[in-house]
Amino acid sequence: MIKTLWIKQPYLDHILAGRKTIEVRVGYPNIRRLRPGDQLLLNDQHLFAIRRIGRYKSFEELLAAEDPAHIAPDLSPEELLEALREIYPPEKEALGVVALEIEPASQPREPNVVFFDLETQRSFQEVGGRHNIPRLGLSVAVTYSTADGQYHYYTEENVADLIEELKAADLVVGFNLLRFDYEVLRAYTDYPLRRLPTLDIMDDLYRRLGFRLSLDALAGATLGATKSADGLQAIRWWRQGRMEELFEYCRRDVEVTRQLYEFGRKNKYVQYRDKRWRIRKVPVNW
Repeated sequence: MIKTLWIKQPYLDHILAGRKTIEVRVGYPNIRRLRPGDQLLLNDQHLFAIRRIGRYKSFEELLAAEDPAHIAPDLSPEELLEALREIYPPEKEALGVVALEIEPASQPREPNVVFFDLETQRSFQEVGGRHNIPRLGLSVAVTYSTADGQYHYYTEENVADLIEELKAADLVVGFNLLRFDYEVLRAYTDYPLRRLPTLDIMDDLYRRLGFRLSLDALAGATLGATKSADGLQAIRWWRQGRMEELFEYCRRDVEVTRQLYEFGRKNKYVQYRDKRWRIRKVPVNW
């Protein structure tokens, strides 16, 4: 997708000089449809690509998360906030604030791989079984994006932003995504998440082996790593309001999933232990 974007000349000059790398807009429908990797034709002349998109509720939240010098190199944060409010009145700011990190389109872009895991509010027993997965409810979710090298944290309040991040990924990697995580998210979106470019490690290995392995079993045999808790403990933390521990548990699962993926991608195999505790290698092509 290529969209024409018009930028005032002083700011365009900063972009072309490499001093300004973030363009700020509000959440008009055409801006909200943009995704990392889309191309922008600045002032009908200069082709740039969107490297990353940050979405914020207000200009203050934007300036707390983004480097103001990358938005307007000659303005202080206070001056930048004033300038943004002169351009966009409160009713426009209320649409949401979008930060577009851009780079010249001639520079090759690495694929944006998003590693993803979530935890739920309820157990299978409480919702009547595995056929009612959408009723489990999202407690927290964590992603890691290779586009910015950062973890991102979500709850029900910003689940729409989570879904947008997944939709923007070149590849979503997780463990039991197809049969569980995507099913949980069906309660929050009509978008067919199964159509996303996805590597479900559990599903991939099941198709190779004919039986399912746990993340803990693979991580232990391949990486020497183990999980710190389990899903039922995560539900208890949710009910006790222990969000820091819950987020850390989920983040750790994302980290282990990423390490397992990177090991398999580099070495072309992962490992598990059979019933006799012997190490078995599984060839993979990730």
